[in-house]
Amino acid sequence: MKSKLALVMILLLALPAVSVLASGQSGKSNVYQLYLAQKDYNDPTWPVIEDGAWGKLTFKYDGDPNKVVDAKYVFNGHLLTPGVSYTLVNFARVDSEWPMTVHTLDSAVADEYGNVHISGYYKGVLGADTTITTGGAIKFWLVPSYQVVSEHINVWAPSEILFDVDLM
Repeated sequence: MKSKLALVMILLLALPAVSVLASGQSGKSNVYQLYLAQKDYNDPTWPVIEDGAWGKLTFKYDGDPNKVVDAKYVFNGHLLTPGVSYTLVNFARVDSEWPMTVHTLDSAVADEYGNVHISGYYKGVLGADTTITTGGAIKFWLVPSYQVVSEHINVWAPSEILFDVDLM
């Protein structure tokens, strides 16, 4: 009996760690919860960095994402660099263009604890990454604001970016 109880306790404690970065659509609704995280760009598989900066984007939109949408979103980021301004972007790269095209949603400065909160409304077309590897998926990233100029990422510093864990 004690060994079964111990096994149940271990499983319950492990469950949150396993499901922390599970992204996706909320049932059949038009609400998506997407996790963004620091990734190891030196590894060809770009794995999530354990204990790195991360955030959660809740994105609710009406309509076809390939057309104009009215969207409401909330993003909360954690373990970021305090005092740095961050911009939430919809990554809209076509092929291998440089500088990379993005649609900016909004910006905010990380507080003294490294947390950032960005929320608002977006009306427009959600850009898709049309490269072969993603097949037209909709992506969101959190980038330091200095990297974004006129709807383009002009500075490539991947160690400072929170990338999508799963695609929308």
